[in-house]
Amino acid sequence: MYKPRISVVIPVYNGENYLKEAIDSALNQTYENVEVLVVDDGSVDGTREIMDAYGDRIIGLHKKNGGVATALNMGIAHMSGEYFAWLSHDDLMKPDACEIYVRHLQGEEKETLVYGNYDILDKEGRVYNWTNFEALYTQEVMEMSVYPVILGCVNGCALLVHRSHFDRVGYFNEELKITQDNEMWFRIFRDSKIKFCGETVSSKRYHPQQDSQTKDIYPDEDAFVFACLRQLNLVECACFGGNVLSFFRKMKARVSPEKHPLTTKFCGEMICKAQNGSLYSELTAEELTRMLMAAEQKNDELEKENRRLQGKLRELYMKF
Repeated sequence: MYKPRISVVIPVYNGENYLKEAIDSALNQTYENVEVLVVDDGSVDGTREIMDAYGDRIIGLHKKNGGVATALNMGIAHMSGEYFAWLSHDDLMKPDACEIYVRHLQGEEKETLVYGNYDILDKEGRVYNWTNFEALYTQEVMEMSVYPVILGCVNGCALLVHRSHFDRVGYFNEELKITQDNEMWFRIFRDSKIKFCGETVSSKRYHPQQDSQTKDIYPDEDAFVFACLRQLNLVECACFGGNVLSFFRKMKARVSPEKHPLTTKFCGEMICKAQNGSLYSELTAEELTRMLMAAEQKNDELEKENRRLQGKLRELYMKF
């Protein structure tokens, strides 16, 4: 069995509250070929002492405070593993997370991205919710280029990345403070082979001290989604939505006009252009053909789904 080394990078700033739990979850993997790198981003609490207590069981790195992206980039630069896994200092890896990743890599290209579900903890470490993306979307959607990133299905702490992707697209954008993770996943997922494993690989903790609870994240989130949509070409939109009009209608329905004004306005403009046909005037014959093929494929999928639903309905009627 293929057993590549996995480098788990834990960026931390003033993380004495949960850091030990995170490190222990990374060290106690059932998969043996794991190294753990903890990057202290200029902490002023007891973080260094917690790191020192592990001795050479971890690779401890220290730097001036510069943000999560800078800490992640330092960890990537120092890792020796073939694969990168991010673990936030307040999150946990399931004991068999790395084993799950590697098992799903068997038979796939080594650069294949593998990601999964995660459960959600409160500040005391109790599970109160979990993701089940396969109940919301088809496997095809979950493995379709940047679509799962835009849908919000990709969590950095439930993802395995081959190190070659950083050579291909670069490191985390250190100018971004909120959306540095999703912006990276957008770059990496585009034009990559993706495997959604469907298993729960990590636990994400919500607590009062984290950025998502203490900062207004919506302006940055809105700017990120807006930037992503602007980068997509019309063929990509058609492949995701069946046609461009359907794609932007779905995107507009997913966001709030109050919290995502840029995205809402852009989707509205694209809907209008799709309805009046002005979007398609400069497309090549090849692009138009690919868009028609995408629409036909979606129609086939809808017909299959309708047949499945009709079959289930007939089964129910037969019981009465």
